[in-house]
Amino acid sequence: LRSAIPKSMGLLDEMAALMSAGNTSTAYAPTPAPTAGANPGLGYIAALIAVLGFGSNFIPAKKVDTGDGIYFQWVMCCGIWIASVIVQFALVNPQFEPFAMLGGWLWCSGNVMSLLAINYIGMGLGLLLWGSTNMLMGWASGTFGWFGIEKSDISNVPLNYVGVVVAVIALFMYMFVETESSEKPPETSLTSNLLDETEDAPYANKSNDLEGGVDANGRSASTAAREAGASKKVLGIVMALLAGVFFGFNFDPVEMLKRTDTDDTTAAPGWTSNTQDHSPNSIDYVFSHFSGIFLTSSVYLIAYLVYHHFKGTKPYIVPEVTLPAFISGFGWAIADIAWFVGNDNLSLAVAFPVITSGPGLVGALWGVFLFGEIKGTANLRKLVLACCTTVIAVTMIAAEPVGRSDAGRRGEQRQHGG
Repeated sequence: LRSAIPKSMGLLDEMAALMSAGNTSTAYAPTPAPTAGANPGLGYIAALIAVLGFGSNFIPAKKVDTGDGIYFQWVMCCGIWIASVIVQFALVNPQFEPFAMLGGWLWCSGNVMSLLAINYIGMGLGLLLWGSTNMLMGWASGTFGWFGIEKSDISNVPLNYVGVVVAVIALFMYMFVETESSEKPPETSLTSNLLDETEDAPYANKSNDLEGGVDANGRSASTAAREAGASKKVLGIVMALLAGVFFGFNFDPVEMLKRTDTDDTTAAPGWTSNTQDHSPNSIDYVFSHFSGIFLTSSVYLIAYLVYHHFKGTKPYIVPEVTLPAFISGFGWAIADIAWFVGNDNLSLAVAFPVITSGPGLVGALWGVFLFGEIKGTANLRKLVLACCTTVIAVTMIAAEPVGRSDAGRRGEQRQHGG
């Protein structure tokens, strides 16, 4: 009996310790960048899937008239959300995180802004501006630990920095590759549908509508048109840059939620709650993030319909857009889910520049071999040069050894009881 008492007391102490641990506010260690137990091989496979997906997801809609794009993007977001529902069930219903929906709002708002920007400054300049801004903002978030997210541990800083610069140069080079128009029907401009309304526009290149070719301010019709065009170009550039910023920050709310260790003083106070548990795995936030995308897209669609109702005009909603848009959205979702996995296993500083630079190369290859849009020896040389520059940039960035930050190493030690 005497010998059993110490054992019983020891058992009680262990039970008390377990109960105390169960009452603590944090069950997860902070996610390192990349996470504890990161698998670089899995990360690069996920990055490859993301690059192929983002470079190919619009193929089903290539020859479909998407109109002003609002209905198309809503149906696309329906496909995105359905994919997240499948993930949610496959993961046995992880905790829903309302804060992660902010990332979905950022992405969807950037997507709508990019539609507007295209009509003001064209696809080429628009892609360059929001593509490079997207890459730089996402890379900087992980590299410098903005907003209190986990700072990436870059062992070869010059190589990583130069790789990012080369990747931006590659995006710029794709602008000089000319494409021939496909058989796709002419699209209805979103800006002409919602913003321009040429019948009411004061300077719609109709000089005969201005008495004596001069407007009320004494400007000639051509001068007024040039000034209006310059204003639209500035607005388009601003929209493209803002879209890139939103795209680049859309993963940050998830990264903030992953910082849940109360002992981690590097986490930004106020962004995340230490009074509840948050998963350290990015994929657990897919449903929350994609729900934000779907909700935001629905709000924009309703606003679009209300606008047309009061203007007495007809919104562009046609049945033939529905299936291609849904397939495009589902394909985009697969690529973005792979990006979540890449972020966990490679860190934002590596995953962002790799994944954002690759789709341009994939899309260009589709343009050559599937659609025959890129022709001519000189044009193909430009494309090859741009593709080689992209490969060099990705190689430089991917050559960065995948390491752990100090906070990440502390988190791994806690998970192993160190």
